Amino acid sequence: ISPSGGSFLFQGIPEGTHELVVTGPDFEATRVPGVVVRANETTSLDAIRVHGGRRVSGRITNANHQPIAGVEIMASPSLHPAAQGLTRSSPEDEPELRYAWSDESGAFELRGLGNARVGVLAEHPSHGRSAITVLEANVTGPIELVLLPTASVQGTVKKAGAPLEGIAVIAMKVLGASHYLK
Repeated sequence: ISPSGGSFLFQGIPEGTHELVVTGPDFEATRVPGVVVRANETTSLDAIRVHGGRRVSGRITNANHQPIAGVEIMASPSLHPAAQGLTRSSPEDEPELRYAWSDESGAFELRGLGNARVGVLAEHPSHGRSAITVLEANVTGPIELVLLPTASVQGTVKKAGAPLEGIAVIAMKVLGASHYLK
């Protein structure tokens, strides 16, 4: 993370060809491919330009269309309706991932999205989760995400009477949405 002025210095990078990813809350992730690093040298990249990216606005409500404050909203190209499960990622793991939170009126704004298709999901610990809404390229909203209550499924997987470790359990909604548990 750059402390100020956009300057950065990585030390101890292995020799070879690398890709840098520049990310921040107000601009779309920018990839810098083909950065050649040679032993005992400093490679200078003084002209990395970033672009503001797309802003998507919307409102979070419950099933009765009442606004909900304090809801976490996330958007990413990797969110899509076939995978309703929530995998917590950090910007380092998924540079295109963006977060926002709803205000008292339920309003939110996601900033720094690329212009590709993205999925948007909202979640609140006591009010539930929305379905993933897919926004096509360049769509900016406004969108309404409706939180619906969630439930839990609990159990134990056994083989020959003994509990198994290191398994994955997938709960699949009849319409095709999936929730992945690990």
